[in-house]
Amino acid sequence: MKFKLLEKSDKHYVRAVHADSSIPWDVRMQMICNRFDVSERTVRRWIKKLGFSTFSEKDSEHVTLAKSKVFDSSKKYHIITWAQNATPIHDRLFDNMLTYASFLDAEVHVICGRYKNPTSVFSERQQTDDWWDSKLVPYISAARHNIHPFVSVLADVKVQPTASDPLMGFEGLTGDSSSIIGHPASHLRSLPVLSGTPHKFLVTTGAVTLPNYTDSRSGKKGEFHHTYGFVIIECKNDDTFYLRQVSASPDGSFCDLIFRVNEGKIDTVQEIPCFILGDIHAANMNTEVFKRTLSFFSRVRPHNVILHDLLDGESISHHDKRDPVKCYAKLVSGKSSLANELKLTDSILNELLPYNPVVVSSNHQDWVDRWINEQDWKKDLENSPLYMELTLARLSGKASKGAYAYHVEKTFGDSVKYLDRDDSFKIMGWELANHGDKGFNGSKGNLTQYSKLSTKVIVGDYHQPGRRLGALSVGTYSKLRMGYNVGPSSWVNGGALIHPNGKAQHILFMDNNFTTFFNGKFNLDS
Repeated sequence: MKFKLLEKSDKHYVRAVHADSSIPWDVRMQMICNRFDVSERTVRRWIKKLGFSTFSEKDSEHVTLAKSKVFDSSKKYHIITWAQNATPIHDRLFDNMLTYASFLDAEVHVICGRYKNPTSVFSERQQTDDWWDSKLVPYISAARHNIHPFVSVLADVKVQPTASDPLMGFEGLTGDSSSIIGHPASHLRSLPVLSGTPHKFLVTTGAVTLPNYTDSRSGKKGEFHHTYGFVIIECKNDDTFYLRQVSASPDGSFCDLIFRVNEGKIDTVQEIPCFILGDIHAANMNTEVFKRTLSFFSRVRPHNVILHDLLDGESISHHDKRDPVKCYAKLVSGKSSLANELKLTDSILNELLPYNPVVVSSNHQDWVDRWINEQDWKKDLENSPLYMELTLARLSGKASKGAYAYHVEKTFGDSVKYLDRDDSFKIMGWELANHGDKGFNGSKGNLTQYSKLSTKVIVGDYHQPGRRLGALSVGTYSKLRMGYNVGPSSWVNGGALIHPNGKAQHILFMDNNFTTFFNGKFNLDS
């Protein structure tokens, strides 16, 4: 809205709110922003044009306390959430969080969030002060804490709870450190780093307070995406940390890895509905990450596992056919044989058969069809018998899902489910049949597009874990350097699991592991 469009009554409103010193300055600012659906920058420009002085900040008792918060640097576990001012907490959720914190011996951080809702049923008290529920006061924080050499909690930065992209602009704020940002919606982003540098993430916390938004468009969107939850950080040593987002159910219960916390009690999950592995790329798979995953499967017994880019296609890659040096290297190392590469994918499927594997149609698996279409078999005699077999299958209509799908279904029958491009496969409300490479109307896919679908979705393809509201991408199970991703890279070994409560959780690997729970006091392997 432009300044010249303000009516006289609008200017009176701005003047009245500006002059009301009983309301904290940032709350006054938010009231004006919400009234006219404009940014703080626009409001400050109006104030200057109207000849007002800028707001003067006077912190409440709670804010002053939060700014002086000191965390316990001896703790190896940290639980971080966000709470809105002048808003009741979700009591059962917070009680469960404290139970889990006690179990882990974790430090609890509650980032102070300030937002003005003039239509709130709590507005009478909200008008007088920035306050938080008395249960939260010992834990509230409005200061920056470096809880690990490579992790910073940005409690000193206020992000509007209605912001559609709360991670925007934080890329370089903390140097090499990952940033934990207080916000009630779930977002996660992996940032490019130089080779040899620890992974860097931007991540939001979720909320421990009830939804309390205006009836504006932005307020209703914020209410819809309001997520109960927190972030947990495990500090293994000065070089390694592990990060997870935990989403809670409406009743305040939640699951984290194998643990379920409900009504102040902790038990273990014996089975999970599904695990989605990052892109496999069998010929270039990180075998240590896969071994660790199989060990985890023996504990949580997933009912299904979802596989993306199971075939790498290195043996027949169209990217290499004009590179004689690369082709020769593949020949002498045995990596030029498609038959050998298919055996690798078969061995992976055999190991996963107890968990009902589901293979998603993916772009690297499509390379087999491209190879059939473009390759002159007489110039690739090593693979010519397989070329003939797969071509005949396509010509006879036996490979309607693609040549690689034909191989999988011929080899494994009903033991492996192979999804076609337009299939649907849902578990606990999550659509899992999309690889992520195909976007809207034939465009290239990305997570922003998938976040606009009318369903929750988990995809692969990008090799970098991400979360944008109800859309997740899982990362990769390949080596992190594949020759073509030179320079700074945001690739991360990672997957995701769906808990019995229907909540999805990223599994992010650092140095071929994703938690300190293995062989430790919690003994995840047992």
